[in-house]
Amino acid sequence: MTRALVSHWKIVVVSVLAVGLITGLTSGIVLLTSTSGEALAAELAKNSPEVQDALGGGKVQVLAVEVKGDQALVICAKDIAGGVACVKVDLENKEVIEVTYKAVGEPYLPDPEMESQTLKTTTEQLWYEPGEEVAIEISNISPETITGGGVIYSVYDLEGNLVAGNGLFLAFEWEPGEGLHSFTWDQTNELGEQVAPGTYIMLGKAGDYSDATLIYVS
Repeated sequence: MTRALVSHWKIVVVSVLAVGLITGLTSGIVLLTSTSGEALAAELAKNSPEVQDALGGGKVQVLAVEVKGDQALVICAKDIAGGVACVKVDLENKEVIEVTYKAVGEPYLPDPEMESQTLKTTTEQLWYEPGEEVAIEISNISPETITGGGVIYSVYDLEGNLVAGNGLFLAFEWEPGEGLHSFTWDQTNELGEQVAPGTYIMLGKAGDYSDATLIYVS
């Protein structure tokens, strides 16, 4: 799909997929289960001075965590309409090794306080290897039937630049729980080039409804 078909959606205010954390730590040995690794990563990210500085202080909430081996990726946000930080954590050494942050007020920043009550955009995972296919689902999470015309996804970098997108410009009528589960992104931009490592905003839109989530390409 060409840039022209999706670029007019750039003014949509997007939101972030919030996920619950499984709490509880096991022994402090390097060999961590997924659950204990997630909890440890969340605590290290929330208490990190770098994350506190990036988000301007105040209470930090964790929106998503994914563990891969001895590293983890944590998405953090301020408690009230603040910025979003993508935090890489070294679980073996129990330290934050990278913080990617987009300043508050710049365009197209996901806002955790504005999560859609009607639509939900999800991906199978948070952290992807280069070239790994990203499966995108856009679903009606409201208790009502929704109708409209056109279902699209758009991929933005944290500077608000449109990277890729695709869409079906057909009428839809979704009962609660229904949606479109066939979109995929191959991690290439509109020139067919592999995107650079980093954090990307995945925006799903169905008619007048929209929602977004974040993914990280390593």
